[in-house]
Amino acid sequence: MKTAVKKDRKLPLNSRLHDARSERGWSQQNLADRIGTTPVNISRWENGSNFPTPYFRQRLCEVFGKTPAELGLVQRPAEDSGITPPEPGLVPPPSQGSRIVDIPIARNPFFTGREDLLTSLHDRLSTVRTAALTQPQALYGLGGIGKTRAAAEYASGQV
Repeated sequence: MKTAVKKDRKLPLNSRLHDARSERGWSQQNLADRIGTTPVNISRWENGSNFPTPYFRQRLCEVFGKTPAELGLVQRPAEDSGITPPEPGLVPPPSQGSRIVDIPIARNPFFTGREDLLTSLHDRLSTVRTAALTQPQALYGLGGIGKTRAAAEYASGQV
């Protein structure tokens, strides 16, 4: 009788993570308890079927006292994926004045009567004002009074 072997590995085996765990004599359960995850996740990270999220990569580095590279937690594009990472210096940096211009709502040429609202939005969202923390802004009111249209008009006028 033959047993089927699953070959759903998306990533290479992470022997560095496995070795670091084994050096300390920890089971997958023990490591999972230390970083707040399940032993199933530890197994998946070690066998290459999954990759830890940034939070768990940080936790693993803290627990082992090693860098992400020392634990094999640095992702590299697969050679057969067809993805070629750009060489440093070949990708131009975004220009200082670059703005997002993909506004999903078309501008209404007949939009009138909301100059005070647009001026207020501009004052609140202007980069001239600097604060320690960026404060979110919201338009609120009853449905159908034009909140989305006003936001789209403001965004269109700023492009």
